[in-house]
Amino acid sequence: MPITGDTGQLFLIAALSAAAMATKETGIAAPVIAWAGGWLARTRTHSITDDMHGRRAAWRCAGAAAVGVLLVVAIRFAVLGGAAGDDPHPAFNAVSAPRAILLALASLPRAVGLVLAPQLPRIDYSPTDADLAHLDPSLIVCGVALIAGAIGAFVLHIRRPGPWTFAMVFAAVTLAPVSNLVIHTGVVIAERTLYSPSIAAALAMGVATAALWQRRARVSLALAGAVAGAAILFTEISIPMWRDTPSAFAAIRARSPDSYRGYSLVASRETTAGHTAAARADYEAAIDRFSHDPVVLYQAGANALRSGDTAVAIRRLSASVAVDSTLLRARTALVMLCLRGGDTTRARALLVDGLRIAPGQRAWRATLDRLPPTGARP
Repeated sequence: MPITGDTGQLFLIAALSAAAMATKETGIAAPVIAWAGGWLARTRTHSITDDMHGRRAAWRCAGAAAVGVLLVVAIRFAVLGGAAGDDPHPAFNAVSAPRAILLALASLPRAVGLVLAPQLPRIDYSPTDADLAHLDPSLIVCGVALIAGAIGAFVLHIRRPGPWTFAMVFAAVTLAPVSNLVIHTGVVIAERTLYSPSIAAALAMGVATAALWQRRARVSLALAGAVAGAAILFTEISIPMWRDTPSAFAAIRARSPDSYRGYSLVASRETTAGHTAAARADYEAAIDRFSHDPVVLYQAGANALRSGDTAVAIRRLSASVAVDSTLLRARTALVMLCLRGGDTTRARALLVDGLRIAPGQRAWRATLDRLPPTGARP
């Protein structure tokens, strides 16, 4: 369909962009994609007048897409109260803001590698404490180079738009929202966030195959077929791991043995099944790998409490509150343990600090009012 920028076309672009944004966070890239597509389409004309009309049409398409996206963003803010839909991955909260950017940069080459090369999915790519302490400098440099390449692709597309530059712009703008460089998401890397960038990889493969075919390089079809065949094979192999929850958790542990989430998820199921001892071992394995997830620390403390190990419960709950002071259930459980052990001084301090964070907690207020005054003898 030619890019004309007429009313009907603009309405359709706005509607499709709104649908894209409502479906997935990468839909926010719709205005740039609409502009890049329109900018590429204008190169089919040769007259100066048609070229000017093509430029205007490209910007009108971008504007229409922006209207659709902003409408959904406004609704998102009204419902969620912010741009991000979930809590950031604990790894980003465990480090300083500059180091969080370095973590995102180091993760970028791995994400691009997942898009370009067929491979078995790992479901979870959470870093360990050791990974956070020693980020790979070479990966950070590669991440910076990829950003520079994306900027170069934009400049080149403005000057000399073509299928290659369009594919690179498409990849850059769909990867940007999930790169954790601007907004920290609930995952460091995840295949499910790379669906849209993979479209750019498919476009690039199509462009490359067509160019080689025109040069009578028949081997190009064999190479493209091999890549597609590998992707199909890996997809087929991976389908069974989504059969049920235990299969998915087992796949995380098998394919990502350093991921703490595989152990913590299994431990959660073991706790529910009443297998307290097995859950404790898996919680310890999870915390040994990554010790900055307040929810896992809380769950480990609650599990220890079920087995009657008060010392471990207090240690894990204290760590949970230290990592995230806003996790109300961990603070509540720790207060109850302190009161049970007769440590009213610490219980008071926890309640006072908690009420600064969540002044509407009436149960905390009532508990604090029942405590003896500071310095009073029991």
